[in-house]
Amino acid sequence: MWLIAKTKPNQEKRAKFNLENQGFTAYLPTISCKKYKQNTWKSTNELLFKGYVFINTRNIENIAKIHNTLGLSKLLVD
Repeated sequence: MWLIAKTKPNQEKRAKFNLENQGFTAYLPTISCKKYKQNTWKSTNELLFKGYVFINTRNIENIAKIHNTLGLSKLLVD
């Protein structure tokens, strides 16, 4: 099962880094695309869901640690 967490603006990579340092498995899906800049096409990787990070719940013992992670705004739970 996966949890979804809302991140602070432009802090998805920071939140993923901090979650992984705490021992969680975090996932930020990306998509490769091409953008036309300065008369050339450049390949880039962009986040598929900006503002969200996915957290695997297999090894979660204490969910309170997620709430206090730097870069996260709130945890979306049902």
